[in-house]
Amino acid sequence: MDDRAYENLLGDERDPELVRVAEALDSAVHAISPPGWVVRATEGLVLELLRDEEAAAGGPSQAPPILSQRSASHEPAASSLRRQFSAAAGVAALLSFVAIIGVLTAWLLLHNPPALAPAGQIPPRKPDTAYALVSLDNRNGADPHESEVVQFNTKTGAILHRIRTHYEPDAVVSADGSRLYVLDSLVPLKPPSPRPFLSMYDTRSWKLLAKVPAPDRIRYNGYPSPSTLVLSPDGNRLFLYSSRWLGGDRADYWLAAFDSRTLRPAPGKVSLPGCTGAMLTTVTDQIVVVCSEPGDVRFVDPSAMRLISSVKLPGLPTWPNHTTDLPAGVVVSHGYVYVVSNDLRIYRIDASTHKLVREVTRYRVAVGRVPLNDAVSLSPDGKRLLVGVESIAHAPISPMTVRSFDLESLRPVASLLLPQGYVRFDVLSGDRMYAMPWTASNGWKGWSHIKLSTRSVGRGLSRVEGVQGFGGLVLRIFR
Repeated sequence: MDDRAYENLLGDERDPELVRVAEALDSAVHAISPPGWVVRATEGLVLELLRDEEAAAGGPSQAPPILSQRSASHEPAASSLRRQFSAAAGVAALLSFVAIIGVLTAWLLLHNPPALAPAGQIPPRKPDTAYALVSLDNRNGADPHESEVVQFNTKTGAILHRIRTHYEPDAVVSADGSRLYVLDSLVPLKPPSPRPFLSMYDTRSWKLLAKVPAPDRIRYNGYPSPSTLVLSPDGNRLFLYSSRWLGGDRADYWLAAFDSRTLRPAPGKVSLPGCTGAMLTTVTDQIVVVCSEPGDVRFVDPSAMRLISSVKLPGLPTWPNHTTDLPAGVVVSHGYVYVVSNDLRIYRIDASTHKLVREVTRYRVAVGRVPLNDAVSLSPDGKRLLVGVESIAHAPISPMTVRSFDLESLRPVASLLLPQGYVRFDVLSGDRMYAMPWTASNGWKGWSHIKLSTRSVGRGLSRVEGVQGFGGLVLRIFR
């Protein structure tokens, strides 16, 4: 507002307080109004303010002469100007409210970053991307404790990215594929024992976002071994199967929890008394823990951090009376948990009632076994349970037959003999099976892409598409 406008509005007696009011009003509505309209609206408002002051004082106002002379001419338009100014003030208030909400939202996002989107509520990660844990122990000149996590294309086998890790790697990826959690152990040149760490990577930029100690991680003596990491179904917490030796033959077992966004340890833990050799997975809103000893399946509420229920797997002898009859693999489908033992017993458990609803023992193998881990999977269409059976028990390079069972009836459908030396497999996507070697000693350094049928396994499925080498031993593949 220029000097001439002020003179027309206030005359020769310029009240400093009134000038400040006019300037503030002019600044507030200038961005949304033409200059001439601002002047008229402001004059109308000042008239209203002066009239209110006169009424409150019980006498005539001390309005400047020019305002008194012009009040009559403004009388017909006062109501209209008031409405116009009220509308402008309303718009300004709305814009201010939106700005405040924006600032609050930014503050909340800064101090409370959004949780990783849970599975089933977001578009899935690219179906042709998976990961492999690779040991470099057998590479000439390599650090004997070095390993890698390799991201690869499941259709072509092409390597997309590598992350160098330390000893005994384990890893899990978030439901949306944006975060990769890696567990490994740094082996010092001198004692003490290896120092385990848990790390989080952004799979878009491959930046290391966080790294924390994990001193109580379970350490298995060999491979393949089950994963000790699992994300809660909502993606908010990362759980680590942990143990601590208490002396003698006593040990404590539990699930430790970490915030999946920051890797900060969550308060409390889920105690798992006597649970050795655990395999972890999720179903609905629960975490499933399959314990090799004492041979049961335990259900955990990840939000409440407590054990809900446990289901005993009948027919499995307990330690020290057994050496091979252990849970060998677990898969989940449509609210049911399927557990397969070394001797090919199949158990179906309802995850909603925590009841054993089916036990199939008629297909047990007398010679051979189902090897631990990476030998139980689902077909690409989810209608078949695939179980790998070694023809000679305890022979690392014995031929493996993949047997297919109808998931509804649990009756055998067909079988497929894997190439010599491949005794582990998994199905990640599409119509391909990924077979992996058992040990580095047999000379294999990769996996084969073997065609699968979505109808069954065993008819015309012997085509090997190729072998992808990594310069090391593939320990496990996952997605």
